[in-house]
Amino acid sequence: MVRVHLAAALLLIASGVTAADTALVVAPLELDLPKPAAQPNVVADEARDRFVLSWQRRDEDGCTVLEVATLSRSGTLGPRRHVAHGCNWFVNWADFPSVAIAANGDWLTFWLEQSGEGTYAYDIRLVRSRDEGQTWSAPITPHRDRTETEHGFVSMLPIGDDRVLVIWLDGRDTAKPKADRHAGPVGHSGHEGHVEAAMTLRSAIVDRRMTVAHEQVIDPDVCSCCPTDLVAAPLGPTVVYRNRTADEIRDIYFARWTGSGWTDRRTVHPDRWKIAACPVNGPAAAADARGVAVIWPTFDTDRLSVRARRIGTVAAPVLLEDSKAALGRPDLTPWLGGFLASWIGEAAGGLSVLRLSLLDPELAPIERHAIAELPPGRGTGMPKLAALPGVAVLVWTEPDPALGRDARAGRIRAVRIIGDAVRDTPGR
Repeated sequence: MVRVHLAAALLLIASGVTAADTALVVAPLELDLPKPAAQPNVVADEARDRFVLSWQRRDEDGCTVLEVATLSRSGTLGPRRHVAHGCNWFVNWADFPSVAIAANGDWLTFWLEQSGEGTYAYDIRLVRSRDEGQTWSAPITPHRDRTETEHGFVSMLPIGDDRVLVIWLDGRDTAKPKADRHAGPVGHSGHEGHVEAAMTLRSAIVDRRMTVAHEQVIDPDVCSCCPTDLVAAPLGPTVVYRNRTADEIRDIYFARWTGSGWTDRRTVHPDRWKIAACPVNGPAAAADARGVAVIWPTFDTDRLSVRARRIGTVAAPVLLEDSKAALGRPDLTPWLGGFLASWIGEAAGGLSVLRLSLLDPELAPIERHAIAELPPGRGTGMPKLAALPGVAVLVWTEPDPALGRDARAGRIRAVRIIGDAVRDTPGR
């Protein structure tokens, strides 16, 4: 059973912080959502001062349903809107839908649909709503290679008017074995001796007519199954992702969209993590007026670290956690003049703990909270954060023990985080 810590019992770990100094108040949100359900995601709709929540659930036939709803800043859930359903979807604890809100107010979301008999043969199916989720367009596929390979780990970013920049991991080249790749002990498929061919990172722009344009390769060889992130930044839209070198170094890289193409890829920090298979553990990014901040997991000897750093800084990364049993899976959003971060860390007794930390502009922790104790395994998914001025929301999956340790469904949990309004001012 997951235990959510009420506001009065929050665990404050950061040095020198007392209850009287706390800038955050955290309270559970009781969401009236169907069960079993999982893979929640949340995005801030800043223009309308609310959030938009998405999730997947099973219907009575065992097929998958994608739904969305608005969530007010006070925590009131709006009407559930049906997006689509299917019995041939690829449903995964780490690779799941999100919502993007275009500058003109349109909503875009997607699901992953199997394209062949292979486990990792699936396509991205992208849809748009012009009426806040009441009706949806016919689905399109932003990639046009038609190979029965993996396409997923999508990130979307509005770039003005009705246009949305879409990035994804694209496995079209994995259909052709690469002679210069050695057979690692375990590849993405999880089979011994599997040769992991090159996964590419690609982008395209989708407009209101659902026309796909400017499809480009961002990086021709990246880690095959780590989440990506894409943020609006002062120097242009910036993507962060886990790269892959010929000698299996898988550090976090970034690139910027110039309006016509992508800049050369550069590392956020040279961790030099060498691993012969994808760790399924990627970065998250957030931007303020000064630039882009990144949070990511990496492995050092026998310990997993969660680190944070501003792109372009000469300062060493800030160490947020370093432990043998941490799971990582971070998220990040700008808030209260600094940043709000989440990740899954280590707890006593073999459990994991969902952590929430308020960071200053230099990414140093101001205070840290234990939000919920979680069982080990994949069932908890990838917790997600979103923030409006003075209020934020964190969502995750509480696995159903009856469905097994790595079940893809359970109960969606959420907390509402209130910040000190006095501190939530521009430039602070």
